[in-house]
Amino acid sequence: MESKKQTIASAFGLENEDELFKHCMDVSLSTPNCSDILNKLVCSHLDTKEMIYCAFMCGRMQEMDIEMASMLYLKSRLADIINEKI
Repeated sequence: MESKKQTIASAFGLENEDELFKHCMDVSLSTPNCSDILNKLVCSHLDTKEMIYCAFMCGRMQEMDIEMASMLYLKSRLADIINEKI
């Protein structure tokens, strides 16, 4: 029997996971500490569920080293470029 894996975004009922991930990457890489990240999230256009999801993701990204976070960001941007060309 197969078990279906649920993502955090789908658990929150969010359908814009990719856009939120990009937003988290932008905020996490451009902001040095957690309090500034939370300020940016609170002052953004996000609704409550999106803000909680982004706060969780940004917190996880803060635990990563900068090289790993940068690599994820570059992979995300490269995927965007490839998808635009197709």
